[in-house]
Amino acid sequence: MATKAQLKANAKYRKKAYDQLAIRLPKGEREHFAEYASEQGISLAEYVRRACYRASGKGMMTESVAYTGWSVSTYDDWIIAERIDNGEEGWLAAPLTADHMAVLAGIEDKWSVTAPERTEEAIETIKSWGPIRHPARPGFAAYEEDGKKYFEDECYRYQTKELIKPYLVGNDEDGGCYYFRDGLGTADPVDLFDLMIGEPEAR
Repeated sequence: MATKAQLKANAKYRKKAYDQLAIRLPKGEREHFAEYASEQGISLAEYVRRACYRASGKGMMTESVAYTGWSVSTYDDWIIAERIDNGEEGWLAAPLTADHMAVLAGIEDKWSVTAPERTEEAIETIKSWGPIRHPARPGFAAYEEDGKKYFEDECYRYQTKELIKPYLVGNDEDGGCYYFRDGLGTADPVDLFDLMIGEPEAR
């Protein structure tokens, strides 16, 4: 059990480290928002913070210049740094959490949209978050058609068991394709061919 001194220290830290936002909502809305957050596996506070950043347009690197062959952008709940000059390191992907959005918002405020330093700092920041990395990422596409899900590479189209997020697919040194479906470090990548249905169609 915490002592009075520990409780006091904790309260002092919270006061120093956090601001409190109190808002009034129509009856029942809080429960709805809490349910939406729970469906995404996040807290209500995280849900609200992400929504605020998205509404403000901050923390998402929606405009970014290429820097020494890299580009930075966001897709769904991921921030992606992609090598666009066929460099050795193909791409990096990290979760777009509220804390990460706060850091990216600071970078956006610090540098102009046209400043290469903006992209450079974002890339170094993403690297510090222990991202998914892959040495190659060919041109993939995924979509639904006539109620079926498909995945394409440069040569073939495959029917898949689920809709695949192309930016979370990479190749290993032997050309095998893997899908980081469960996100950053939460599970081993899935062999993409385990998600295929039937024979591939030539493009």
